[in-house]
Amino acid sequence: MQKVFLDTNFLLDFLGERENFYPPCAKIMTLADNRKIEVFTSPTSIATTIL
Repeated sequence: MQKVFLDTNFLLDFLGERENFYPPCAKIMTLADNRKIEVFTSPTSIATTIL
């Protein structure tokens, strides 16, 4: 299974549904939801995203 690292910008684009960036992010998250890929992120990215 392919492993994909999600950086801070990806998280902001996905959660903020940013125009032009959300559709590809949603596709990646759909692949993860369907267990086609495995996604990871860092604790720092999570902390930055929620602040």
